[in-house]
Amino acid sequence: MRGGRVTRGDQTGNKKTESTHIERGHRVEGEVAMEGEALKGASGGEDEDDVHEYEKVKTAILKKYDINPETYRQRFRSLYVEPEESPKELYVRLKELYVKWIQPQGKTLHEISEILIMEQFLRMLSPELQVWVKEHGPKSAAEAATL
Repeated sequence: MRGGRVTRGDQTGNKKTESTHIERGHRVEGEVAMEGEALKGASGGEDEDDVHEYEKVKTAILKKYDINPETYRQRFRSLYVEPEESPKELYVRLKELYVKWIQPQGKTLHEISEILIMEQFLRMLSPELQVWVKEHGPKSAAEAATL
């Protein structure tokens, strides 16, 4: 299932929600949100080294397939609708892409605004100027405008 959500209960009645994402025909990312006792026992006996190793493998896979915020921005802005994708599934997919692109956790409204303004600013420039600005790596649209 593409971008689907599966909710199940464990033996203690706690919910565990898993999102599965298929990227370029490969399963490269799974996210699990847990509540209650499920969160405490989630490691299944794994220690911190196993969790750290998982993060290293995940990072390597995302890097190999060049999956980064820019990838998610492009997918978010794409007009492509999956075959037989319902409006609800489209909404869920767009929301997941937005979160992976913007990564709003811990960001202020101002920081999120700067990301959106920078994107629109770049879209309005000529392709040559877009490349030039990106090569200089400004931290904000205001900085990009003064280059």
